[in-house]
Amino acid sequence: ALSTGGHSHDGTAAEGGPVTVLGPAQDFVVSASIVSPKTDNTLDLGTSTLEFKDLYLDGVAYIDSLGEDIQVVGTSKVQFTNTGTYIHSSTANQIDLVATGAIKLTSDAIEFGEAGNADIVLTFNATSNDGLITWMEDEDYFQFSDDILLINTEKVYFKNTNTYIHSGATDHLDLVAADEIHLTATTINIDGTL
Repeated sequence: ALSTGGHSHDGTAAEGGPVTVLGPAQDFVVSASIVSPKTDNTLDLGTSTLEFKDLYLDGVAYIDSLGEDIQVVGTSKVQFTNTGTYIHSSTANQIDLVATGAIKLTSDAIEFGEAGNADIVLTFNATSNDGLITWMEDEDYFQFSDDILLINTEKVYFKNTNTYIHSGATDHLDLVAADEIHLTATTINIDGTL
């Protein structure tokens, strides 16, 4: 029924009506605005060995789940809510989490590092001053690159809550121990009244 000149199926005379269903069971349906399967959750688009190439969408993708790794190429972003909140990679081997407000991590445990033999650095990047907290992997301690200020009467405890340093009043420094305080040094200088 199809001549060598082709067949348009555009509904005009001798061309036949538009084809709106395809497949052995007429299970692929096309309308003026929708391409869909005849029944829900029955047809696959491609296979694991026969894949389509590129997919272009100008709108919203509704996907229940992802079964393969996803690579975001170049510096393209995955945006959330607005263009100011996104995840991307601004340079190779780096991941950037960007938000115009706050980034909230909700978990009972957060792990930093790759279980490697390298120090782990937390960098606080600001305009006037930056800050660093480094976990010294070989030395087994934290290193702070800046001063630490405890506000109000907050305490630094040692071994238990009975042994601590704090400031109980303005311009006072209190060393508190349930048993003894040892000062070990070759010289102890006291400026003031003992």
